[in-house]
Amino acid sequence: MLTKTQFKEQLEGIYTEQILQDRDDTKVAYFEDARLLVHLTPKASITQGTGATLLVARIEYSDIYNEPTLYIQLLKQEVGQNGLETSSHPKVKDMNKFLPDEYKTLFVVQPEVLDSSVWWCFHQCDTQEIVGRSDRNSDRYLKRWMSVFLFCWLNV
Repeated sequence: MLTKTQFKEQLEGIYTEQILQDRDDTKVAYFEDARLLVHLTPKASITQGTGATLLVARIEYSDIYNEPTLYIQLLKQEVGQNGLETSSHPKVKDMNKFLPDEYKTLFVVQPEVLDSSVWWCFHQCDTQEIVGRSDRNSDRYLKRWMSVFLFCWLNV
């Protein structure tokens, strides 16, 4: 568990350190109001399985669980004949099938509606069992969390 203050400080530190921005698959990252949005190139298995050309990762704090929360959204971006870019949401029934085998049983991934669109939420209920307790090395808790929850979606 992290306090909201610890979460904000650690998330801002991750953003300031350019941990995600320096990755080759990162297109853009935004940090605002204790929330991090990262636009990434999806790994090949996701693109092949869904047609998605953009993976949006959203990291924010859960006041209920006192844990970070990861939301994933897939988008298919295309340029129309008029030259305008359009985005659509590929239909995905089960996001778990795109996880590496060693992660498939770790996470509960469910669709949720945020800001009027569907996101895939990694449920926070087992976070401490997955990541380890936050009372040890609490200043690195969010980095440990990201190494499990977020990096399993990326080409690492």
